Formats: sequence, C-alpha cells, structure tokens
Amino acid sequence: MKNVMMDNQLIANLSAFYYDYQGLQVSKIIARTSVNENIDAEMSGLEAEFAGHLHQCLA
Repeated sequence: MKNVMMDNQLIANLSAFYYDYQGLQVSKIIARTSVNENIDAEMSGLEAEFAGHLHQCLA
C-alpha cells in the first residue's frame, strides 16, 4: 500500500509478505564437511517505509 499525504509532504509505504518453501536447499558445515539438506520453511512479515520533508525551521 502506497500513500502520499499532507500535501505531498509525507510518503508512507506498507507491505506484507508470506513465503511457504517446500524443499528449500540449505547448506551447513558439520565437522569441516559441507552438508546439503532439503527443508520446508515458512516466513512472514511486515515492512514499513516513511519519507517526509522537514519543516524549514528544522532543516
């Protein structure tokens, strides 16, 4: 979701995500040996970004 507010003085961007991996390939080192595994994984989250113009007195 993208918003421009306050007479173009403030910009707010919000996003949500969800990933559902099946057979995700993961590498790790065990006793100086590289081991590859296939795992299932889920990730989700929110991201927010704000940008705005400072008042002339604060600049």
